[in-house]
Amino acid sequence: MTPNFSHQPSAISLGSNLGDRQKTITSACGKLADLPQTKVLAVSSFHETVAVDPPPGMDFPPFFNAVALLETALAPMELLRATQAIENAHGRVRSVPNAPRTLDIDILFMGGLILDTPELTLPHPRAHLRRFVLAPLAELLPDLILPNQTQTVKEFELRTQNKELRIKK
Repeated sequence: MTPNFSHQPSAISLGSNLGDRQKTITSACGKLADLPQTKVLAVSSFHETVAVDPPPGMDFPPFFNAVALLETALAPMELLRATQAIENAHGRVRSVPNAPRTLDIDILFMGGLILDTPELTLPHPRAHLRRFVLAPLAELLPDLILPNQTQTVKEFELRTQNKELRIKK
């Protein structure tokens, strides 16, 4: 039986540490709103963070991060392909892991869907560990419990407060 993806509440994380970071994320949110059968419901503030796990000996510019809440009828792989096209349109180059990038988009969750394929895992397997995801998500949905978790987004965010983070309104 094919799942019904009609109006799946979803969250997307967006990050940028090259170029005009704020303009890039704002533009990407506009492109998300242009996707078929998709509505952007809310976008968090911008949060500035240091790069996580850069390759040894490399110093990268800080990231701007945000979360967008969507309602979409797109299937997970359709949304993944669409977000990758948005990354590419904003000059995303995939080189070494954790390299600087103009735009990084991750699907955090799509409703209560649990998915594990070589291309996409839902919910995002590290979302509950990353303050640069949790802080903007907690702004929008503090009481959300992600699929496969037992604590709220806000509870996870409070546990990561020792991580450097600045909010840019």
